[in-house]
Amino acid sequence: TKFRTGGEYPIFARKPAAETYNEEAEVDILLDGDAMGEGKAYFSFGALGHSPDHKLVGYAYDDQGSERYDIKFRNIETGEDLPDVVTGTAGSFVWSENSDAIYWVERDDNGRPVAVHQYKLGGDGSSTEIYREADAGFFTGVGKSQSGEYIFIGVGDQVTSEYHYFKADADNPEPKLVAAREVGVEYDIEHWGDRFVITTNADGAVDKKIVTAPLDAPSRENWTDYIAHEAGTLVLGVDVLKDHMIRTVRKEGLPSSIVTDRESGDEHSITCDEAAYSLGAGTGYDYDTTQIRFNYESPSTPDQTYDYDLVTRERVLRKTREVPSGHNPEDYVVSRVMAPARDG
Repeated sequence: TKFRTGGEYPIFARKPAAETYNEEAEVDILLDGDAMGEGKAYFSFGALGHSPDHKLVGYAYDDQGSERYDIKFRNIETGEDLPDVVTGTAGSFVWSENSDAIYWVERDDNGRPVAVHQYKLGGDGSSTEIYREADAGFFTGVGKSQSGEYIFIGVGDQVTSEYHYFKADADNPEPKLVAAREVGVEYDIEHWGDRFVITTNADGAVDKKIVTAPLDAPSRENWTDYIAHEAGTLVLGVDVLKDHMIRTVRKEGLPSSIVTDRESGDEHSITCDEAAYSLGAGTGYDYDTTQIRFNYESPSTPDQTYDYDLVTRERVLRKTREVPSGHNPEDYVVSRVMAPARDG
């Protein structure tokens, strides 16, 4: 994703993975936001995603300012849009693993995301509702596991969450409940090999813990602690790859990413040496890989992007944000000042 100098809208492009770090490599422009928004009083993209077979790109857009997005599909080889159009969506969707359908979120008359529908490409233009949330206080969303094998329907409010799931290659899915909602209990879910990995505040785990559950019976009574709750160590997020888990935590004000080997259970941390910094790790599209990417920044160091190998532990600096001319990080000293403890 990039912007032209002077452009108003993003351009979405692709190039061969082997040319990832070749700045001179030619790219295929999939969607040109400047061209699509030209002459319109308003234009905005919602979700965008290529089909798993890499033949189509689906994109949500709003050209009315209504926050109700239409979804279209573009043939990557020809650059032409298919006749299919899904109208009035909340702007989010995921692809089926068969590349022949999407699952999209409906927005009701009050603007709330309330239901998930399946749209099959090449059909009569209608969609099939597969889930509707009855509680007006809960919002609905849809996502896909990093493995590509499962689709999750998530519902929740500010303090309570609930998930339903089905196989991403199902033709006519019937979502199954993960764990029934309990007021004040939050959880997030990922698929990892032969189990689900769930991050939750259940059982008084105010700083979150990580549990696992069997794929065919993930209800609350079958949760098994995997990473126990540690008071004072806040679990910020969990990512999974085929052979590794990466959990990002914050302890004593500083973040770190902890890597767990799925087979051996061995762990190591991605940390930095400065007294104060921010760090955020994340995965890409690949599931069967040992590569992740993280961003690092401190009061004296401008934002830096690194690639990191989970096995060799090698980190490669890929980009440093441009800073004013003459900036020298060695000119700055950062000290951590802890607030004094107070009685009560």
